[in-house]
Amino acid sequence: TGREAPATQPLPASPAQPQLRTLQSQKEALAKMRADLEHAKALYVPVRQFLLARGVSDLPDADAVHLRLCDRSELLARNNRHLSAAHHTQKCPVGLTSAEELQTVQYDHTGSGRLVERQRVIDGVSVLKGLPAELCAATIAHELGHVFMHLNGFHMNLAPALAEGVCELFAFLWLQGGAEAGSAEERAFRVHCIESNQVRVYSD
Repeated sequence: TGREAPATQPLPASPAQPQLRTLQSQKEALAKMRADLEHAKALYVPVRQFLLARGVSDLPDADAVHLRLCDRSELLARNNRHLSAAHHTQKCPVGLTSAEELQTVQYDHTGSGRLVERQRVIDGVSVLKGLPAELCAATIAHELGHVFMHLNGFHMNLAPALAEGVCELFAFLWLQGGAEAGSAEERAFRVHCIESNQVRVYSD
């Protein structure tokens, strides 16, 4: 008679197996990130069209503003470059707009400089990843307020109450009138959050 086969034991994992699992996890995470970003870009389109229809001009498309989704640590790292000083006191931002002003100065033979060109550019619009769709869209509307003000020559050191108030108005209008802002209940809840915000710079 033959010998009884020993109980099957799992083979020890080779060094390559953990690496394969890690690679697979990275690919899955990257695919999800891309899908989430595409969803955010899809939300950006109706928000932009809604604001353009109300006379908010010169709003670039999602690629032109370098729309990106970030985790909280990355948002906080970008915080120092945000347009509004109000964000520097916030520990949990859900959106940030980074921008700069490029100046071309021409110097004559005496060394005196003359400003010949000023260009305002948007480095990026960042939104916290994982937000519900209606909050993501309202955040995009808010950040487009910063984009609009910067590209149209508003001073970058506007009082926080003024800058953030204008941007929250953009989000407020979108939640009240945007066709794709979510269900009536969701919109009412987000509007209530704006109206009852205890941070005065955003709620006044």
